[in-house]
Amino acid sequence: MVHQPTPRFLLAGVALSLSVAIFAPRGEAQRSHPHGLWYALMKDAVHVLPNGVIEQRLGFTDAVSVWPAPDGSVWVKELFWRLPGRPMSPLYHVEFTVSGPQRTVVPATPSAADEAVSVQFAPDGTIWILWSFGLLQQRSAERVLIRDWYSLGISGDMALDEFGMLWVVLHDNVRRFDTATGDHSIYRIPTPNGAWLRKLRITPRTGSTPSSVWIADEDQWLHQLDLNGQRLSLRRLGPAAPGADALTRPTPWRGALWIGVNTTGEVFELAADGSEIRRRLPFPGRIEGIDVDAGGNLLVRRVHGGFRKIERLDPQSGRVVAKMAVPFVPTPPPLVRADIVDAPDPAGWFRAAVIEPDADTDGDGDVNGVEAAAGRVARDPQSNLQRHVQVDGSQLLGETLLIREAGQLGLLFATQRASAPIAVPGVAGALRVDPTALITFVPSVAGGVLPVPIPPAAALIGVELYAQGLQGSPPGFANAVDIRITQ
Repeated sequence: MVHQPTPRFLLAGVALSLSVAIFAPRGEAQRSHPHGLWYALMKDAVHVLPNGVIEQRLGFTDAVSVWPAPDGSVWVKELFWRLPGRPMSPLYHVEFTVSGPQRTVVPATPSAADEAVSVQFAPDGTIWILWSFGLLQQRSAERVLIRDWYSLGISGDMALDEFGMLWVVLHDNVRRFDTATGDHSIYRIPTPNGAWLRKLRITPRTGSTPSSVWIADEDQWLHQLDLNGQRLSLRRLGPAAPGADALTRPTPWRGALWIGVNTTGEVFELAADGSEIRRRLPFPGRIEGIDVDAGGNLLVRRVHGGFRKIERLDPQSGRVVAKMAVPFVPTPPPLVRADIVDAPDPAGWFRAAVIEPDADTDGDGDVNGVEAAAGRVARDPQSNLQRHVQVDGSQLLGETLLIREAGQLGLLFATQRASAPIAVPGVAGALRVDPTALITFVPSVAGGVLPVPIPPAAALIGVELYAQGLQGSPPGFANAVDIRITQ
């Protein structure tokens, strides 16, 4: 890599930020930031702040969906493989206590292959769970199962309207349940090409615009119904290319409706009543969803260029004003053990977590399965339960990234990697950063999470720093990580 010359005083500013950060006040770190959002990223359930920093990770290894509850807890779905004694897709309820996150497995439906499709939270504290084979479960706020409701058929999505009615999308119809009595109405929704109904969103009444039920089918048609099940409009947003994720759920925001179209790689802004398309903004890649955080920001989630990105959109210009990117780890289909052995696995995660969980591939004393579950690298002897360094979130000018480390000594920061690992007498492992390019050493902090403010200096754009842990007793070098400062 060619290193651009950077004024030493700017690097010193970064070093000063690192040094000051260790004296920053620290709380319990159990409560989530009110303006952040929960996502399933890197196979874990993570809480992301508005500036793109990952504030909290829950330690899952196969998380694919996260539903945050109004009481501050979260519900997490994992995708497991069809292995002996393991369910295909368990659902967990995670509550935050003074001793840390506590997870409880939600009892599955009678079918071992069933998986949670949607979890909805009613204002009275009732929790509704829709499973893939259409079984509705009603649970109290105390997590007690009240009843298994109904076997519906193959289900797609679920939402509550402003009157407390529960809407469930099946492959060719929508059902509206009176949650007090169990009575329900069935609305057949014919699609132009017989496509299945997939995504559901109910927009609340705003001013003179009444509440609407929006349904995206797998052939990119957007259906609009009123709360009586009558169709109001039908609009196609992309060319014929069937797929379960052809369209995202419509998201209401600032008097408009926003929806991602995957076949064209665009985000559409529609009038709130669906009567017209106002704008089409390019977002190449696979758009997974559009969210609005508690601070009123519109966020686009997409996979592009090998990364899963979360990008904040400026509503006036349509320009991305902030983003975070983490490596995209695709979720494979359920496999049996014989299939996994030869499956593509460039990061070594599947072999460590599923094929050889009891082996110790890197010989560091921690077995593969334990390392994978803790987010360590099972093929790196300098990444284990005793020694590890990890960077979370974005590295944007003026923002704050988090460096997580496990150890008792501290972190070395340099502007270059060593050309080859360097052995240091009396220290286990090898030094991987260039000792002639060191800029600072930061002692370990309580809790092992170091916040690093990045100075808002344009000359830092593109600068790369390298951090390596010096940890443990006796001391040893941990892995090294890259920090690339971006605009």
